[in-house]
Amino acid sequence: MAEPHERECAVCTNDFTTPKILPCGHLLCRECVISWMDSKADAGCPLCRCPIVEQSDGSSSATVDALPTDFVMEALVESARVLSKDHLCCVCEDVRADFICMQCQDMLCTACTKAHRKLSATRSHDVESVSTVTPERLAASRPALCADHGDKQAEFFCREHRLAVCSACKANKHKVCPKTNYLEDEIQSAQKSLNDLTKILVETEQKLEQVIGQVTSRLQEVDVSEQEDMAEVDKSCDRLHKLVEDFCSNLKEKTRTSHLKIRSSLRDVKTDLSNRLGKVTSHKHIVTRATAVSPRPALIHMTQALTDRVNSLDLSADLQRQLWVKPLSSTEGCTNVVMRIQQELLMLEQQWTQICDLRNSATIMAQSHERECAVCTNDFTTPKILPCGHLLCRQCVISWKDSKPDAGCPLCRCPIVEQSDGSSSDTVDALPTDFVMEELVESARVLSKDHLCCVCEDVRADFICMQCQVLMCSACLKVHKNFLQPAVTMWRVSAL
Repeated sequence: MAEPHERECAVCTNDFTTPKILPCGHLLCRECVISWMDSKADAGCPLCRCPIVEQSDGSSSATVDALPTDFVMEALVESARVLSKDHLCCVCEDVRADFICMQCQDMLCTACTKAHRKLSATRSHDVESVSTVTPERLAASRPALCADHGDKQAEFFCREHRLAVCSACKANKHKVCPKTNYLEDEIQSAQKSLNDLTKILVETEQKLEQVIGQVTSRLQEVDVSEQEDMAEVDKSCDRLHKLVEDFCSNLKEKTRTSHLKIRSSLRDVKTDLSNRLGKVTSHKHIVTRATAVSPRPALIHMTQALTDRVNSLDLSADLQRQLWVKPLSSTEGCTNVVMRIQQELLMLEQQWTQICDLRNSATIMAQSHERECAVCTNDFTTPKILPCGHLLCRQCVISWKDSKPDAGCPLCRCPIVEQSDGSSSDTVDALPTDFVMEELVESARVLSKDHLCCVCEDVRADFICMQCQVLMCSACLKVHKNFLQPAVTMWRVSAL
C-alpha cells in the first residue's frame, strides 16, 4: 500500500498532478519539472541530482511532455482523493456513507447500497465497505472509459493513437486505424509485458543487491585489512626503533671502549715522555752547571761522563710516532649504515608502491573482459599494443593480418601498420608489448586459483607472498616470514 508521502511531489509537496517519470525513476508533477528546469540551466532531479535530460534544444514543456506519465500513480492519487472526501452518500447527500461502489466510485449509504445492488445496470458492481477499501484496490477497479465518451465503457484500444475507445468510436473515428484490438487482449498483453519486466527487474535487483553485499563485505575486509596492516606497520616500526636504539647503544659502547683504549695509551705515552723530560731537564742542569763552575781537569772528566749519559737517553727517538694513533671512528660506519638503511627503506617503499599500483590496477581492471583479447576472447598472451591503443594477443595479431592483407584493428578498423614489407611475425614483434597487462593477467590467474596452501595443499590459504607468488595458510606464513624475513612482503589474499 502506497504511503501518503509516496503520493506527494518532492517539489510542491502536494499530491501528484500529471506525474512524470524522470530517467532516474523518481516522479515529479509535470508543472514542477518545467519550473524546476526553467530555474536552473543544468537542473537535475531534486532527489538524486541525476540529469533530467541529457540534452535539450527545445522548450522545457516539450522536453517534459516527452517524459512518460505514470498513469498508475495518477489513478492512485485520484482514488486517494475520493476516499479522503467526507463519507456522505452521493444520493442522500447528508447521510453518512458506509459503502462505495468500486466501479462507479460513488459513496453510498446502507439504503442506497441495497438499491444499487438491485438495479439491472449496477447489480454486477462490487460494493464494499469504505473502511476496507484502499486507494490501490479502488484504482484497480476503475472502469475503462472511452477517451471521447467519458460515460461509455471502452471495449477497444487503438494502438496508433494509444487510446481506449468504445465500439462507436472504433466504427467512426478509428475505422481506418490499422491496429485497433480488443481492450481485454491489449490489457492481457500489457500485463504479460509487465510481468516480464517485473521478472527482469527483480532478477537485476537481486543481482545488484548481491553485488552491493559483496562490495559491502569487501569494504569491511578492506577496513580489517587496513587495521591489520597499520598494526603490522606499527609493529615493524617498533622493531626498527628497537634495532636502532640497540645499534646506537652498541655503537656508543664500542666508540667509548675504543677511545678509552687510545686515551689510556696516550696517558702511558705522556707519562713516559714526562719521565724522559725529567731526565733530560736534570741532565741539562748538570751540563749547564758543569759548564759554568767545573775546574779545568774536572771539566774534561765531566764532559766524557755527561756525553755518555746523554747518549744513553735515546734523544733521537721518534717522539711524534705515538702521538698520531687515531682512535677508531664510528662516524664513517654510521654514515654507511644510514645510507644502507635509506636504500632498504626506499626499496621497501617502492615495493609497497608497486603493490598499491597493482591493487589499483586490479581494481580498475576488475572486469575480466578487460583482460580478454577481442579476437580469441581468452586472457591476453603476450599482449601487443596496436597503433590505435587497443590490445591483442601476439598470435591473434599475426593470424588476423595473415587472414586479411589490409587488416585493421578488429575493434576500430585503424591500420595495424602503415606499410609492411616483412613477415607478419616480424611486423607484430616490432609492436610494443604491454608488460603491465601481462602482469595483470598472470596476477589474476594466480588469484583465481583455489585458495589452498602450497605446502599443506588441503588447508585454506589466507595469505600470499608477493615475491614468491605462492598461497599459504597462517602456520606456513610464520615459517615463511621467519625463514626469509625481511625479504618478503605478505598480503592477505582477500585484500588483493
